[in-house]
Amino acid sequence: MHLMVLTHQSLSKDEKIIQGLISSMGHAVSEGFRRSSDAFMEHDRELASEVIAGDQQINALCSQIEEQCFVTIALRQPVANDLRSLLANMHIAQEYERIGDYAADIARKVHDMQAMPKKECKDHFQLMIDLCMLMLDQVNALLENPDEQGARVLAAEDDKVDEEESVLVDSLISQMRKDPDSIESCVHAISVAHKMERIADRVTNIAERIVFSTSGEMVELG
Repeated sequence: MHLMVLTHQSLSKDEKIIQGLISSMGHAVSEGFRRSSDAFMEHDRELASEVIAGDQQINALCSQIEEQCFVTIALRQPVANDLRSLLANMHIAQEYERIGDYAADIARKVHDMQAMPKKECKDHFQLMIDLCMLMLDQVNALLENPDEQGARVLAAEDDKVDEEESVLVDSLISQMRKDPDSIESCVHAISVAHKMERIADRVTNIAERIVFSTSGEMVELG
């Protein structure tokens, strides 16, 4: 009995460490996206380079979380809710790692582009950025205080990002028709819009893992 208590205490300690790492990774990813978006909107190549370099920190956190989860599973042999939570956290770390990659990809586009799209397109981009940033902030909060219904509501926000991407792409295509000299920059901008849409998809995937962790139900929310 004493051994079971010690094992449970060790498991709880490991889970707290993992939760702390997940929280750190979530905030690092949000900050990375915010900075990459600023770099894109302001065409700031120096800031873009900083975001690209910072992606290594996010990758390292992902590896650290995965390793800690594997060690905890091997040593503590968790079952039921604890095992479900550990498996969910590994997937969440991988989703955050991909969001970090997308933020770095957006930053790389700053180096590829010679000019930003016109103001109308920038306004659409700002709305997409705001929507993605809101989703990231909300999912970070939900991971600290898991709530199944909150996760389901958050996932529904993905539709707004999809709709805004469609409007933005139409606007960029219209700009290319009016100004052939802008084609190259607009093609890069369309790629950036797609990266933002994928970020929202990844946040939705994390919301699905929150539902799984809290209820045991695997759902497709997107």
